[in-house]
Amino acid sequence: SESVRNQIEDLANKSRNAMESEDSPFRQVVQKRGNLSTAQTRARILLKTQQTEELEKLLEGLGKHPEPEEALPYRKLVEGYLAELRGDYESALQCYLLIIEQQAKPLLIDALMRITHASLELGDSANALSALECLSQLSPMYQPYYAEMLRLIGRPLDAIDVYNAYIVRFPDNLYIQLKLAHLYIAINSTASAQILLRHILDKHPDNEAATKMLVSLQATS
Repeated sequence: SESVRNQIEDLANKSRNAMESEDSPFRQVVQKRGNLSTAQTRARILLKTQQTEELEKLLEGLGKHPEPEEALPYRKLVEGYLAELRGDYESALQCYLLIIEQQAKPLLIDALMRITHASLELGDSANALSALECLSQLSPMYQPYYAEMLRLIGRPLDAIDVYNAYIVRFPDNLYIQLKLAHLYIAINSTASAQILLRHILDKHPDNEAATKMLVSLQATS
């Protein structure tokens, strides 16, 4: 919905530099959260292994935390996980959005990842895209996922920009360079694809995938 997208986009604007600041709330919370961090890690594992009963026990334990306000976003994370396991993605989204509203920075990446998943399950690609955009701003490691989503919704030029931004940061990531070459070919930007493939082969002359792609392009040009 438009409301969900607005909340996610507002988070993106506020969080762009938050994790880089030495005295940011993020760093201060990390120093304090103790067993809440352990609960977060355990909850993630229990979601992956679909252990509903153990998640319910964890939620019960968080309800007894000596600092209820600090524990609240962690409880919402676990409640969201439980809602997902029930297939109730709308309720899960509401839990994750509360984490965003509270700017609970240690949980933002987990919440945004689950917003992406829940939104896709609900067929809401716009919300998923907004969450991925925010993730890519919090950490460059999510830029390829954001780029792929842009490609899937028919925005290949924007995807190319994001891939290129990622490659500037991580110039040795061969897999992403090959994905970008495929994307250039898909939009018939063969000159750009050939330049990129030659660059790859300069560094990796034995790369079979790049060699085949370049030979194919040269044969049809």
